[in-house]
Amino acid sequence: MKKYLTGENLFIFVVVILFLGVLFRAELKTFILEDSDIANISLRNQASATDGIPVRLLIPAIGIDVEIESLGLTEDRAMDSPKDRFNVAWYNLGARPGDMGSAVIAGHTNWKNGMTAVFDNLSQLKIGDKVSVENNNGIPTSFMVERIKVYDSEDIVPEVFNLADGKYLNLITCSGTWNREKNTPTKRLVVFSRMIP
Repeated sequence: MKKYLTGENLFIFVVVILFLGVLFRAELKTFILEDSDIANISLRNQASATDGIPVRLLIPAIGIDVEIESLGLTEDRAMDSPKDRFNVAWYNLGARPGDMGSAVIAGHTNWKNGMTAVFDNLSQLKIGDKVSVENNNGIPTSFMVERIKVYDSEDIVPEVFNLADGKYLNLITCSGTWNREKNTPTKRLVVFSRMIP
């Protein structure tokens, strides 16, 4: 005999679907950007619009060799996050790696249900470690790690997105504990690196 979803069974079914929806929407949410930061980095980026876009990130010290997605802002004005746990995302409203300014790449860590993610070992990087980005023309650009810092998730961080006195690459991932109310971790780990010859 066929059984249909009625009464208590229907309620349980709906609760399970809603729970799974919340579970699988959980993602890295980076910093909220100020209007001035968005305007400044977008203006600088226009000058190099015809240059090759970044497509691959390599960090030998922690065994990373992954594809780079190209993403902008979410509806709440935070940098968008990678759609795949093993990819990283370049903030395409900012500088390209190798351009003047701060290029920013984000990746997931501590993925849902204990699964691994691309930046699980990002905190193990040390000052002097090398990072390389390859663009869609096959040209690599190399950087060296200068410092590592942990921020609160709601900090205003112009130094991450908006430095213009050099050629930088900043890597972002989650840190801290899980904030159930906001569905995101409480901290952000940022690795700051500068372009080298």
